Amino acid sequence: LLTEESNMKLLTPLVLSVLVVAAASSPQSRPPRPPRPEELASSTQPSTGGKRKPPPPPGTGAAGNRQTAVGGAPEGIFFVSSKSNTRWIWDENCKNDRPPFELGRWIEVRKDECPIAFNDPKFHSHEFFCKPSPINDNYKYWYGSQLEAMWTYPEYQYCESVPVCLACPALGRCGPRG
Repeated sequence: LLTEESNMKLLTPLVLSVLVVAAASSPQSRPPRPPRPEELASSTQPSTGGKRKPPPPPGTGAAGNRQTAVGGAPEGIFFVSSKSNTRWIWDENCKNDRPPFELGRWIEVRKDECPIAFNDPKFHSHEFFCKPSPINDNYKYWYGSQLEAMWTYPEYQYCESVPVCLACPALGRCGPRG
């Protein structure tokens, strides 16, 4: 009887030490990866609708207007037009012609091609189309591919559901989203 009891006293610490070693040597779960920029919430920029701001359009100055060289002016001196009959919009469906050649490209438009870019470039009058809401969800359900997302420049404002046929037919050039 004493030998059995002493064997148990010796065996218990041995079993416990085996369990501790086994638990310590098992692979640990990895911590979750940090979120990518496009996965981050847009708490710092609520007007973007959670979309990453695209780079500026090609050939635009710091003020966001097209730069044109003044006739006879030395190279590097530009006149920046304050009133233009064209504007820049970002179409998320067009293949970009600049690296990294992903979807999304700036398109230069006239007022007849994209009235919203001239009449309401900050989308104040089109809030129900532009900001996530139950009303916007209904528009997406009813009109589907007839709505497309766009940015305006130089305002850098985003609208997620612009009605293509009325507000900006130029968005239809590259096809519907999704």
